[in-house]
Amino acid sequence: MVPMDKTLKEFGADVQWDDYAQLFTLIKDGAYVKVKPGAQTAIVNGQPLALQVPVVMKDNKAWVSDTFINDVFQSWLDQTFQVEKRPHPLNALTADEIKQAVEIVKASADFKPNTRFTEISLLPPDKEAVWAFALENKPVDQPRKADVIMLDGKHIIEAVVDLQNNKLLSWQPIKDAHGMVLLDDFASVQNIINNSEEFAAAVKKRGITDAKKVITTPLTVGYFDGKDGLKQDARLLKVISYLDVGDGNYWAHPIENLVAVVDLEQKKIVKIEEGPVVPVPMTARPFDSRDRVAPAVKPMQIIEPEGKNYTITGDMIHWRNW
Repeated sequence: MVPMDKTLKEFGADVQWDDYAQLFTLIKDGAYVKVKPGAQTAIVNGQPLALQVPVVMKDNKAWVSDTFINDVFQSWLDQTFQVEKRPHPLNALTADEIKQAVEIVKASADFKPNTRFTEISLLPPDKEAVWAFALENKPVDQPRKADVIMLDGKHIIEAVVDLQNNKLLSWQPIKDAHGMVLLDDFASVQNIINNSEEFAAAVKKRGITDAKKVITTPLTVGYFDGKDGLKQDARLLKVISYLDVGDGNYWAHPIENLVAVVDLEQKKIVKIEEGPVVPVPMTARPFDSRDRVAPAVKPMQIIEPEGKNYTITGDMIHWRNW
């Protein structure tokens, strides 16, 4: 046995004694321990903890076992984040499951080399099975499935993959719908603009002789019931542009009253919308915040003496009765 007061203070803990309640309170790095002499249990952040050896009072001094610090304070290691004991049926697909889904889809006779994947996500199991898992602790007796969305040109395809049995369950083309705009579409637009003689002529009116210094920001076109002269079923992007003058901040140099409409399938500009010429602001406006010193922040303390009110297990958050 070792003296509690001396041992805990050397450990860096604060020791408080409540003579009325006959109770010790021990505080260290957010751990909040309450223990009575002779008790077989301590309360650590609101949770009971069985003691191997109780606190002993002798000659008005408290004595604890030489394992007391480890027993009490190691038990409090942050339990906010916990490892799942069993996977939740709504857990997102893992990286390996996504790779597996891609391999299964690519093995299909319907898959074309130029098909692009836009989204691969979990196809949720039946809601009744999920409720039974959550409320009755019943396992979900259904294979994990992936919902795969693809683009073949402008056409959308949805597929369902059984990951447990390595099977393609369905392959469904979707009519009258537009697919997601992908990052490589942005690169395509930039290349189309850079190599368009028509666009080069339009920016030349604005004093720009090198169209390759134009930076494009593609946007979706919207739907105006044909009043804009654009085909609803075409895969189009409207392009607003800025000029790179070398200051690292092309946003300060907008090319006003000039919008190009790009057809991603045909890889060309199908329409240029122009208004009166507005000179491009050419004054350098570099933005670099590295030399800006942030003002000192006032101290903030968040104290939860009896532990947190929530836990995170896998992808699930438990908070109070939620």
